[in-house]
Amino acid sequence: MHRKSRVMFAVKATDIDAPAGEQALQIEAEVGILRKLSHPNIVKLYSVYHQPGRCMMVMELMEGGELFDRIVAKETYNESEARDLIRILLEALRFIHAHKIVHRDLKPENLLMLSSSNDFQVKIADFGFARSVAETPCKDAIGTPNYVAPEVLTRKPYSLPVDIWSLGVIFFILLSGYPPFHEHNQQKLYRRIRNGIYAFDEEHWGSVSEEAKDLIKRMLTVNTTQRITAEEALSHPWLSGGRERPDLLANNLDNNLERLKMFNARRKLQGAVRSVIFARQMGSALGMK
Repeated sequence: MHRKSRVMFAVKATDIDAPAGEQALQIEAEVGILRKLSHPNIVKLYSVYHQPGRCMMVMELMEGGELFDRIVAKETYNESEARDLIRILLEALRFIHAHKIVHRDLKPENLLMLSSSNDFQVKIADFGFARSVAETPCKDAIGTPNYVAPEVLTRKPYSLPVDIWSLGVIFFILLSGYPPFHEHNQQKLYRRIRNGIYAFDEEHWGSVSEEAKDLIKRMLTVNTTQRITAEEALSHPWLSGGRERPDLLANNLDNNLERLKMFNARRKLQGAVRSVIFARQMGSALGMK
């Protein structure tokens, strides 16, 4: 808490092994990126303090928890609510991509709520793996297994489209309650992702509009040159119409909400063991065809 203003902040403290080491350079890159990104739906960086062996980033305090936790606390849920959230996230991503910055680790844990009272003050957080691709694409294999884009797994240079893929996975879950790509065996999971193998199960997608499914298909396109951009997605018929869509309000997703609750509970349980993929950890899994 700030002593004079009495405003509460969050502090992200990171121990640094060496002033010019890889960790220090990563923090420097994150700070530089956050200072460029002032947007109502991106967690704000206020200031940075350095101590011997430690860096402290003073951030906006997100008191509302994770987006998925907020949704599963609802008693009812419909496609219109999901659409409004998806539009907000795409607008934030369009802003990020306009600065030629790729987040590289979009996942439910990094979508946070500002307060416990507003269901639509959602913000993108954690830019620790974000990079500028203004001059060169990324090459290192970074991402979270269920949300990582196929081009990362095939070890090709990649850029902004990886975020569209990850957000497409999140949108799929928001509408259906389960992920498009899921396997207990990681090599099988990566094979599904590389080939874009998923399906709209009628039991959980029968109440979802064809427009919503079409947008997801365009986001989960393996070919990056054909994958929709954030700018294009916001002009998609499902999102470009007026705020009020009685037809989407009528699309009840309460059954999918129950499935989302189960997914979210499993996700929380697995959170302690889920780790971000680094190139050195992907090993033989990336060699699978």
